[in-house]
Amino acid sequence: MKIYNLAAGFLLTVGMAAQAHADSTVFGELGLAIDSYSAGGNGVNTSGFPFDEPDRFRNLSAFGELGAVYDNGVAVALSARYGETNVSDFNSFGAPSNDGPKSSGQAVLTLGYLQPNYFVGGFAGIGKVRFVGFDADQDATYQLLGLGASFKTGAWSHGVSFSLTDVTETDDFETLNKTTVLKLQSEYDFDNGDTQIGLIASLLDGEMDWDGRLADPVEGGSFGVYVRHKVGTLSGNNPLVMHAGIARTMLNEAPPSADHSLYTTKLHIGFSVEFGKRARPSLMRVAAAPDMTTAQMFNPMLD
Repeated sequence: MKIYNLAAGFLLTVGMAAQAHADSTVFGELGLAIDSYSAGGNGVNTSGFPFDEPDRFRNLSAFGELGAVYDNGVAVALSARYGETNVSDFNSFGAPSNDGPKSSGQAVLTLGYLQPNYFVGGFAGIGKVRFVGFDADQDATYQLLGLGASFKTGAWSHGVSFSLTDVTETDDFETLNKTTVLKLQSEYDFDNGDTQIGLIASLLDGEMDWDGRLADPVEGGSFGVYVRHKVGTLSGNNPLVMHAGIARTMLNEAPPSADHSLYTTKLHIGFSVEFGKRARPSLMRVAAAPDMTTAQMFNPMLD
């Protein structure tokens, strides 16, 4: 599945629904963020002089989404993000950086049924992760497919999603493949809708180093907390929103293949501008697809 096919399907769906049901609520968002990563564990080689793996780096990313909720409850959204790191081809010793992430991106199309107190739907997406220098053969394209559901109780929105991720293109299979992901997410909305605080956790089970016969099992998960807060408005009364959060991802290349573990802490801060009638409904947000970019960027360090 190519990105232009995903976009074309999204536009077709929106167009057909718009003709059948003229009344709709359109939402959208566009922003920039800086992510700071810090990794550790025996899967990260920071003492292999001079071929160290980068355990600290930053990532500058752009993100956005566009969607609509129609009067019959049909809801559709296209979300995407792309970021590039500051990892160089060579480390401070002049040796090639080992397993250094260069960039990552993911785009997801969501289609579902939204009511005031619940949401059910499905999603399909594609992602890409690239690596620096001599590890460029580990570049991988992956796809994900899944289902999500959520419900509202008071100011809380609680959601769950289940997805499958497969690598579709790579030369050197170091990223996660044949991976199942269970994601739980809750979000509290207060301050008249200007502030949301969320909790998110996931479990994953997959494999790496697949050569057509054997594969190394990988287990892991993540947890984190985030906040979205309206800090002002721009021209046209469009809300300016601050995003901040901290998340921790753990990966383990399970025995008998190896006993390598890795953890990474991600600090996130960014700003976005919302447009349309409102932001993406919280019920859709907590039932959304998982962001696989962090796990895919760091998984090659396990090997």
